[in-house]
Amino acid sequence: MKAIIIEDEAKSRKHLEMLLRKHCSNIELCGTAAGIGEAKELFYKCIPDLLFLDIELGDESGFDLLTELSQQNFAVIFTTAHEQYGIRAIKFSAIDYLLKPIQPKELILAVEKAVTQQNIKGYQQQIQHLLTQLSQKTGTERTIAIPQSRELRFVQVSDIIHLIASNNYTHLILKDGEKLTASKGIFHFEHLLDKTGFIRTHQSHLVNASCIRSIRTKGQVYEIQLTNGDLVPVSKRNIVTVRQVIQS
Repeated sequence: MKAIIIEDEAKSRKHLEMLLRKHCSNIELCGTAAGIGEAKELFYKCIPDLLFLDIELGDESGFDLLTELSQQNFAVIFTTAHEQYGIRAIKFSAIDYLLKPIQPKELILAVEKAVTQQNIKGYQQQIQHLLTQLSQKTGTERTIAIPQSRELRFVQVSDIIHLIASNNYTHLILKDGEKLTASKGIFHFEHLLDKTGFIRTHQSHLVNASCIRSIRTKGQVYEIQLTNGDLVPVSKRNIVTVRQVIQS
């Protein structure tokens, strides 16, 4: 898998080069660039499969480079010094990012994911989805990318009724009855869907509040019925929040 690094800080660039050569023998590093102009020239010379892209390139933005290369098919792993503007959109697009200083284990996992998904050929869709997410105003309808074994599914957040934890996986129940399985834990989705109308009812359940039909009590056991008829448990610590949502 051919890759290039776009990073304006020389120290960070050298550190990533070292980690790739030491831990990722399946990556052929074709070169590095410090800015967008240099990166575009290197990209068309190399035609890489993977970009390690810093979000902030001095006065430039890595997102601007993606806009210019959006018709090409390649994977992206963002690098950034902190969780800044754009990270939420990156997560919604199921694109990986690495916080500096980059740790070998996290790098290996991100590269393995990029290599595994290479056969899906959904990279261009992810980039287009990311650019759309970045251009949206806060509060507008969002879609979320869910990688599947042979495809990348884009789902309207409002079409998700219920999420169920299953070890390190999460099942997403959609309004049309379809069930998708994501290789992310439910905590990932709890943070991702924060402020989009989803509430945690139980350790293993995350629910679209607009899909709650009623709440039931059996002694000290609580559960809610959703609009699709599913019954979902509610823990004692979450019952007050659930009642407040239903009454609001």
